[in-house]
Amino acid sequence: MTREHERQDDRRMGERRSDDRLRAAFAQLLEMQETDRQRFAVELHSGIGQIMSLVKVTLDAAADQIHSGAADKAEKSIRWLIPIVVDTLADLRRISSELRPSILDDLGLKATLTWFFRRLESSHPEIKLERVVSVDEANVPAALRITLFRILQESITLMLKSEHTKELHIQLDQKHASLHLAVSSCCTGCHPHVERKRKHESLEMLSIRERALLYGARCKICVCQSGGMMIEVSWSAQALAKFAAKDVDERRVAEQ
Repeated sequence: MTREHERQDDRRMGERRSDDRLRAAFAQLLEMQETDRQRFAVELHSGIGQIMSLVKVTLDAAADQIHSGAADKAEKSIRWLIPIVVDTLADLRRISSELRPSILDDLGLKATLTWFFRRLESSHPEIKLERVVSVDEANVPAALRITLFRILQESITLMLKSEHTKELHIQLDQKHASLHLAVSSCCTGCHPHVERKRKHESLEMLSIRERALLYGARCKICVCQSGGMMIEVSWSAQALAKFAAKDVDERRVAEQ
């Protein structure tokens, strides 16, 4: 066998190993998606579904009380339901926002980021959050806004998995007509063995990287010795122009 044949065999073996890794990673991603769907189904059925059944039974009883002349009892029953319905609406908004935040369509990217950062500060008051958002929203194609938000969301979720995370830094800006997102974390008290383990927990990193590449971005993920992490995603001017053209085409189709 010639050296050329050996190189070809090595290349084919390398491609097969790469394909196997991609298939395994894709299978894990599908499993994660199915787990999320199952979680939403449980929340809707066991949580909201049962509450709505309770609302129905209570309203039926209140209707019977009104029919029998016991309006005071009916009023008490209905008033008792009000805080339950309010809490249920809050749960529905939370589930809906996890699927796709409606504020993104209603008010735009900057308002969505402000809402997201406020939620983050409220749920993790122990973590210092620094953010700089300096973009002209009109220059961010609509087709990229949900992708940008999901990458930010997944990046922060990944960094918060470490109990040693004490600071989060987010920067979104535009330079020379390109769009750049940088998310980083600072950790304290992280043991080196924990850090090495995190380097191998790369399924979430793969998801972020693949989402970025699928939408024409460059992605760089670095894990620091201190236990922190840096995720940088950038779209070139050419990539942004392609998505801007896609926005124009979609508007034309919608107007027809």
